[in-house]
Amino acid sequence: MKEIEANQMNWDSRVDIHKLSSKIYNIENFKKGDLSFVSNEHNELKEFINPSNHELLHLQCHFGLDTISFSRLGAKATGVDFSGKAIELAKELSKEIGLDTQFVQSDIYLLNLGKEFDIVFTSIGVLPWLPDLQKWAQIVSNHLKNGGIFYLKDGHPIIHAIDYDAKDSSELKLKYPYFSDGKSFKYEEPYTYAHDGTDELLEHSTHYEWQHTVSDIVNALISAGLRIIHMKESPYGFFKSFEFMSQDKDGKWVLPEEYRDSFPFTITIIATK
Repeated sequence: MKEIEANQMNWDSRVDIHKLSSKIYNIENFKKGDLSFVSNEHNELKEFINPSNHELLHLQCHFGLDTISFSRLGAKATGVDFSGKAIELAKELSKEIGLDTQFVQSDIYLLNLGKEFDIVFTSIGVLPWLPDLQKWAQIVSNHLKNGGIFYLKDGHPIIHAIDYDAKDSSELKLKYPYFSDGKSFKYEEPYTYAHDGTDELLEHSTHYEWQHTVSDIVNALISAGLRIIHMKESPYGFFKSFEFMSQDKDGKWVLPEEYRDSFPFTITIIATK
């Protein structure tokens, strides 16, 4: 599929830039023992299952900082990503840090590890890269033990319909379709989100994304035999999506007070099989 191939090249070309990013990833602090979770995912997960001493599969792991973080929390963690360059770096980091975190390079739609896990985890910036949620949900189900926990946290689908050219909160409005016909959206972006303000250009700037509604996500998981046990929408963002956002006392990115409850930035879904 041409879109997947383009996306794989795009993510391969992001790795060296992200490796140097102190703005988002900060590998040097991570090596010193920091956990990489940016939105309290590990603590949310602990409310349903403690990853310690459990087998955990992390899908779309990039170069594995969250995967390795789970190893630090006592999980037997395996990370999967379609970028060979990202997986290569993940393996290097795991070896350097001295943790037995496993990594596999694979297109998520071709993944068949031949085993089931106590936890399947995926988080932040994952859903828009998936053209087929039904097939994705079946891959999740195939790798999850009966009674296991699936955890998903991502940007809320409504944020992809927002006008990102808004100059202040009063200009926030819907600009793009929330509902999708399944076709991909093509983007030409010369920089990655974690370039720290440098002028380093992506070697492969073309990428494709897909829009999914909340019902698309939930129904795909249900169709794959999973049972939704928790869902939460939140007005807190992963990062500074607009210049007029600021961090609250807990470090979460929020809109100005008068618009704080205007729309959700994130969604969390937890399911079991």
